[in-house]
Amino acid sequence: MAVITAAELQQRFPEFAEQQPAVINPIILQAERQTPASVWGNSGFRVDGIAYLSAHLLATRIIQIGSQIGAPSGAALAVGLDSTHYGQEYKRLRDSIAVIGFASFDSISEVVDYEPTLPPPPSLLPNESRTANTATTSYFGTAPGGTDESSLGWTIVRYVFNSAGVLQTRATASGAWVNYASLPYS
Repeated sequence: MAVITAAELQQRFPEFAEQQPAVINPIILQAERQTPASVWGNSGFRVDGIAYLSAHLLATRIIQIGSQIGAPSGAALAVGLDSTHYGQEYKRLRDSIAVIGFASFDSISEVVDYEPTLPPPPSLLPNESRTANTATTSYFGTAPGGTDESSLGWTIVRYVFNSAGVLQTRATASGAWVNYASLPYS
């Protein structure tokens, strides 16, 4: 059974009201496979991820059909998840996932057996992660396990939202977590 139905997706995103459930349902199932509970957990957070990824896949499908039939506008201005605001929101949610056990989102497909009496290999140490928020800006930092907040080994993603909560920019910087607000982002 789907985590979110076509009707629920259309209620959340009325711009897809004209799309048939026969089109939406396979896209929701695809989004569910790409938003596994083992990484996202079983919560509203995962439902949001599935909804935004489904909306992104629907929007890119519509854009592709439009370009095939020669529509004069509606072409994507970016590639991948950045090509729609739904994809950008999915990325923001995905990037905010904390490390789960010994597997991060980026290394979830790598499973390594090791002797439990020995320390885990460095590739399996949990990453450090930090978050900070202001009224219109969110920061998400990750670093290898054991990295001090004042060390330069942090990768920090900054999201800036307008007053309506719509994502305006996403930028990345490297440096010490303690300097997250003043790092040069690009």
